[in-house]
Amino acid sequence: MSDMIERVAMALHGQHAKRCAEHGSTCAPFYGPDADPRYRANLLEDARAVLTAMREPTEWMLKESGEVTWWEGHPISEQYEVRLDPYRAEQAWQAMIDAALSD
Repeated sequence: MSDMIERVAMALHGQHAKRCAEHGSTCAPFYGPDADPRYRANLLEDARAVLTAMREPTEWMLKESGEVTWWEGHPISEQYEVRLDPYRAEQAWQAMIDAALSD
């Protein structure tokens, strides 16, 4: 399991625990001897679903990626502006999500 799946599952657990507390109840812990393995497995499955849904960037995300500019080169006199191509941004985004989904 990837660190990102675990991180998303923990965020989902945090939200669930917050809602439980708002209603005066407690929820199962994510870790520890009192943790319910089914609860943990469900959160990990939900986290995987979240990341899978995020794999395809939206049109807006791709448009905004073309606005990313940075400067490369050294020394300063040789620096040049670099703009991120939306197609490459999409490939990079998908590669990062694929890495997070890999076991």
